Amino acid sequence: MNTSEKFSPPAFNLVLRDRPRLVQGVTASIRANVVTCVTAPTGSGKSALLHQVMDAWNAEGEADRCIWFGCDHFDREARRFVALLERAVAGIPPEAPSGRSPIETLMSANDPKGVADAIVAGGRRVVLFLDNFHLCDDDETARALDILIAECRGMLHPVISSRRATRLALGHLRMRGLVGEFEAQDLAFTPDEARDLIGHECQADDDAVDRIIERTEGWAVALQLVRMLARAGAGLRVLSKEFSGADQDIGQFLNEEVLRTLPAAMRDFLLSICPLDRFSASLAEAVSLRPDARVLFEEMKERNLFV
Repeated sequence: MNTSEKFSPPAFNLVLRDRPRLVQGVTASIRANVVTCVTAPTGSGKSALLHQVMDAWNAEGEADRCIWFGCDHFDREARRFVALLERAVAGIPPEAPSGRSPIETLMSANDPKGVADAIVAGGRRVVLFLDNFHLCDDDETARALDILIAECRGMLHPVISSRRATRLALGHLRMRGLVGEFEAQDLAFTPDEARDLIGHECQADDDAVDRIIERTEGWAVALQLVRMLARAGAGLRVLSKEFSGADQDIGQFLNEEVLRTLPAAMRDFLLSICPLDRFSASLAEAVSLRPDARVLFEEMKERNLFV
């Protein structure tokens, strides 16, 4: 990611449909909780949702300050993560000179409490939208964010999108009912939302749309593709019969966004069990003949993969 894009929501060339049901749910979580987590597989619309929530929060004239932080693999280095968060809080562009000595920069990069002190001193609660946190969610980065949340004394509310459950130590907050959580089933398009997104000839082919919604399970990226195919002239009845994960564009998306990012051992494990319609840890172990099959099975679930 270009560092100049880290503090700005991503641009979307596709038509985005307002999702008031989800936007209202997330904004209610921001008001009531300490942390909000949006955890779902790729293509579920997490970034678009965070963008819409940020726009809605600003439009409602909330006194809180909103900050966008787009995570990338380089943020696995906790010092970089904290240093860039400090810039975001200070309103300094990622690539602009900080006006600080190298020693001062190095010391602050190891001090998430210093960032927390700056937020508290600012006197306004900060709503921090952390997009794609799974890209940098290792133990050190998670620990830095844990410290930041604890030291801000309620003046920071992270809204975190991730493909997998984070490593954050949120147990104590969950026990107090202070973590808002939204998962794949929450982000799935309802039949009415899917019809609104597809739009084209929905009334004439209502039963076909029902079948499409059932086949896609409300998955946002699949419905976007159906919409584009319908706009290009494909009939909804044909799509309802033929559209599947074997579609070339869906296959390319999954290959680029999912399979290519997985470790080789996980890819080999998934290939060995893919002929199975249903499976358990013991069946996956028997079919794959891998001694690490149970470990990979648990990791597969943790990663929110399409199984």
